[in-house]
Amino acid sequence: MPSDPMPSTPMQSYPMPSYPMIALALRLKHLIPPAVAVLLLLAGGWVMIRTGIPEMLLCGVILAAVGYVVVRISLEVIEVISDTLLPR
Repeated sequence: MPSDPMPSTPMQSYPMPSYPMIALALRLKHLIPPAVAVLLLLAGGWVMIRTGIPEMLLCGVILAAVGYVVVRISLEVIEVISDTLLPR
């Protein structure tokens, strides 16, 4: 009788990894993008006040809009990855 190439020994049980920051980001996914946009807008206003250049506020508005979109897309990618690849 040929020897069994895969002996039937019990497999060790490893704890499933948890990803608390991914879970936190997904719980707060509706709050993070607006918070980033507001912070970038405030930073643009602060730079305007510190430099005296009013165009810096416009740069802050544009940066806030771009930051909102980038963070929102990033959170959606994290959500797709957590739904498809991470164990539950």
